[in-house]
Amino acid sequence: MFKFSLKYFLSPFIKYFLIVITAALALPGAAAADINPGRVFLTFDDGPINITLDLLDVLKAQGIKATFFINAIHLEGRGGEMEDQSRLALRRIIAEGHVLGNHSHDHMGHNRPDVVYSITASQAYSDIESDINYFVPGNIISVNKALGPLATRVNNQINLMARLPYANVWVHPLLGDICHWCGVRKGPFWHPDARANAGQEVSFAGGQLATLLYDRYQIISYGWDIQWMPSDWGLPTTNETMPSAEVIEEKIITLFNEDKNCKDMAPCKRPVRRHNVVVLTHDFLFENGFRGRGNDVNMPQLIKLIESLKAKGYIFETLDHYLD
Repeated sequence: MFKFSLKYFLSPFIKYFLIVITAALALPGAAAADINPGRVFLTFDDGPINITLDLLDVLKAQGIKATFFINAIHLEGRGGEMEDQSRLALRRIIAEGHVLGNHSHDHMGHNRPDVVYSITASQAYSDIESDINYFVPGNIISVNKALGPLATRVNNQINLMARLPYANVWVHPLLGDICHWCGVRKGPFWHPDARANAGQEVSFAGGQLATLLYDRYQIISYGWDIQWMPSDWGLPTTNETMPSAEVIEEKIITLFNEDKNCKDMAPCKRPVRRHNVVVLTHDFLFENGFRGRGNDVNMPQLIKLIESLKAKGYIFETLDHYLD
């Protein structure tokens, strides 16, 4: 007589299950996909300029999207950069699925004394009722006109998303959900980084403007968690003083691995939201020009940084998905 055995009956299924699991683990990238340790938000400020086209080529080859906070003055050829192809770069940003944000029309250069070419952070903000016009309508009208039919694309966030020049501030309707300390503190959220001249005073001034942008136009302002910038802005070849990909990657991963974040720490000196790191850099740092050999030195480092973070399982996202 046949004697039923549960072990005998289940044996083929157990073997099949083990084979499937083993095969899945052996698939390339399976381990990285399972890890998914966090999301990197790569952001570029102060474009579009000619080198933006090369940056877009890199992002396309790497299969990732970024967020660009732009100044329309470059579209007019008055930004003091290599910018005769800025309109083409602008259209490619939108056509290729990247996100466009508002960085003011002239990077607050209208507050610059007539006898001084550059402007410092402390000079950036004068009167918020005057300064706000360089975001709305100034920057928006110029950008949308240059975009033409592309202006209606959903990733054109020029009228929805901003970053304040020099000021690392966040103004967001769900800010209390991101960071409890920010929710109970009066005024805009000041999130300091390592840049000395983006200190609390200028961030407060920019924060006042960011608050007005939201109250009047519902424009959300995003700051950053870490800035990839030259170690010495004063050198003639400042572009050649950028930290290596390995150095900036270590700092990014350190932020991901912090035990605390803004939800339980004040003042905020760690990422606004755990498992999200916003990286700020600038288009012009990757060009060969009067600041040095940025394309030769830094573009390969950008590629190396992206490839290394991807290999470790990190995901690149755009800021419109920050709260996803």
